[in-house]
Amino acid sequence: MSADGGEAVSGKGLEVRVAVHTWPPGALDRAVVPLRPLDANDMVKGVFATVRRYFWPLYLPLLTVTLGCVVVLGCCVWASWGLITFLHLYGGRMTTTRWIGLVLAGAVAVVPAVLCSVLAYAVTTAVSVTVLGHHAVFDSRLTVRQAWVEARLHVWRTLRTQLLEVGIVLGILVLSMVPGVVLGIVLHSPAAAASGLLLIFPGFAAMMFVGGRLLYAAPVTVLEGMAPAAALRRSWGLNRGAWWRTFGIALLPGMVGRAATQLITGGGSFIAARYLPPDLLYGSSTRPVHVPLGSLVLPLAIVLLAALVASIVRAPLMPLTMGLLYLDRCFRKENLEATLSAAAHGHVRYGPSILFPGLFPPGFRPTPPHRRPTKPADAYPLHGEQKPNKGRAMITAGWTMRVVGTGVGATGQVLLQRGVDSAANLLSWLDLLFRAAGIVGMTIGTWVFLYGRLLIKRGKRHTARIIGSFTELVYTRYVLYLRPFAQDEAMFKMPLKLIGGGNSGTAIFLLSGLTQEEYLVRRFRGIGRVVAIGDPHEDLPLPGATRGYLPLEDWQGPVGGLIRGAHVVALAAGQGTGTVWEFTEAAHVMDLRRLILLVYCDEEEYTAFRDLVAVEYARRFPAVEQWRSLPELPAFKRKTSYGEFSRRKVLWLGGRKRVKALEEWDFPLKGVVVFDENRVGEFRRFDPGAVPLTSLKRGWSLSRMIKRQLNPVLAELAELPRNQERATAVRTT
Repeated sequence: MSADGGEAVSGKGLEVRVAVHTWPPGALDRAVVPLRPLDANDMVKGVFATVRRYFWPLYLPLLTVTLGCVVVLGCCVWASWGLITFLHLYGGRMTTTRWIGLVLAGAVAVVPAVLCSVLAYAVTTAVSVTVLGHHAVFDSRLTVRQAWVEARLHVWRTLRTQLLEVGIVLGILVLSMVPGVVLGIVLHSPAAAASGLLLIFPGFAAMMFVGGRLLYAAPVTVLEGMAPAAALRRSWGLNRGAWWRTFGIALLPGMVGRAATQLITGGGSFIAARYLPPDLLYGSSTRPVHVPLGSLVLPLAIVLLAALVASIVRAPLMPLTMGLLYLDRCFRKENLEATLSAAAHGHVRYGPSILFPGLFPPGFRPTPPHRRPTKPADAYPLHGEQKPNKGRAMITAGWTMRVVGTGVGATGQVLLQRGVDSAANLLSWLDLLFRAAGIVGMTIGTWVFLYGRLLIKRGKRHTARIIGSFTELVYTRYVLYLRPFAQDEAMFKMPLKLIGGGNSGTAIFLLSGLTQEEYLVRRFRGIGRVVAIGDPHEDLPLPGATRGYLPLEDWQGPVGGLIRGAHVVALAAGQGTGTVWEFTEAAHVMDLRRLILLVYCDEEEYTAFRDLVAVEYARRFPAVEQWRSLPELPAFKRKTSYGEFSRRKVLWLGGRKRVKALEEWDFPLKGVVVFDENRVGEFRRFDPGAVPLTSLKRGWSLSRMIKRQLNPVLAELAELPRNQERATAVRTT
């Protein structure tokens, strides 16, 4: 037992200290969700205990969305009936034109109904899994507003995941029907088509199997923050070897929900029957009964209301079941219950480092501090204010300006080209007018386009998500992006030249609106959620990695814990004191296969970084085991020289000035340093000199070169098993 009340645990040679927490025996079993491997009984109890404990946070957001959908559907039904009445589509002989009109009128009501149902289920899933994963497992209090603030960030991504999952499952069934249809068309034989349609049965079995393997996609999307495609891959691997158990347990709460649905709809039907006209119930079967349409409105409304209430009551049951199944698989395969237990009853400590520090109230979006805090330097600085609506308006205006600028610039280019082509023989005043109009159009279009890009970039700062509490990362497979804060200014810039360094000219309208950091995040987001520590002095967060903020003092402990919990650490080399400390910390405690060093700096700064790292590591860890010695960083690799060009090639490339600009151009990311299992580093240089200046497809070739060199590295990082250092045993007393 250590002096601070923790128990020293040895794992892979790392001295890990986990704080020992004291709580009554059996407290975990009495919680809403027991933090241990779950059986079917635990899951059924967990679903209904969560509903009972968090009734209003679960149902009030769904009820609000449902009421909104009812209003929309009511308007759509009214419009559909008005269309039928206006076109006189009822009564008389049904012709093809009338059938088409009826279908269109029905689509006015049916299509919005389907869209509302899909949206309501996405909201239900996001809210239910958020309540379960972030509050029920910790048995914490939760308000309706807090539940919605946390869940709304996941609704759009959850919707995309569910649509992709449904598309895959239905696609399998449709593909199984294709051979029968093709045989029937080719052979002109109904018998051949019927025999081919027998493939529907194995197609249905395959659909059930794939659907069962992808059941965890929604919980993975909400709790781990993964993109839809990555969530499906994660669910497929997590559910390996547990299909029958997952499929069977998933049916249990649904059966209870269906029983409740039958009870509610049966009661509604009984009540509605009492308001039906007596002639309809007890009229003669031999003569027709004329019932006014108005007398059926109230019974029909009662039946629809009962069906709606039944749907709302059973809506959270399936998402909660999927969430519990996901937790059970993580408990059994990844020892997640230890981390959740520590997060529920204290902090997981690795020596002086806290893995999941609770620095902010969970669920509420704080904003970065002002540049000029009014509090003393040692106090926690005040936060500025993000304005998401303003940001979305700026982004919309920016995209509009980009489209308009592109159109005006392209029109100007056409006019200028016409003026030049027409003046081949004789220059007239009309040619001069075309040239002037073309130059003015291209100038205005370029300015509008570039200002639109700038407006989008500024708007993204208002809509960028901020981590309210690092406890959000308890489930997440995240990539920790560390860099010198002085590098943020360069990473916030957008390219003004096409790749390769050439002058963009009229192709300026093809420039992307992404910043350098957004490019980097797009590369790494297939591995996991990209997280960064924000500069405490910035006005608003920069677009790119999701930022969390730490105090100016005592930041080493939380950052050290985040390094240990990360699936991958992407660290940008630089001479900052904090960056040097972060690299030495990662080199001392991590499996270096999970560390990738990003080289945005030049050779001089990289060499200085190597020297500073060696000095800092020797100071912090004077006597360490051989396996934890500082890995030797490889030397900086210079780009290949192009050599001398003949005068003809210089003229063909556009002159000496342009050739010099092309020769001096380099990738913003010069290369990466990766490490193998023996902690040996390799500098992988992204060398623009590998593609000749005279290549007609130089930009495309350079882009392909980056993908060929970086994608294998990212694939190896993505295939690494889930980081087990974050999940350590917690002793109960």
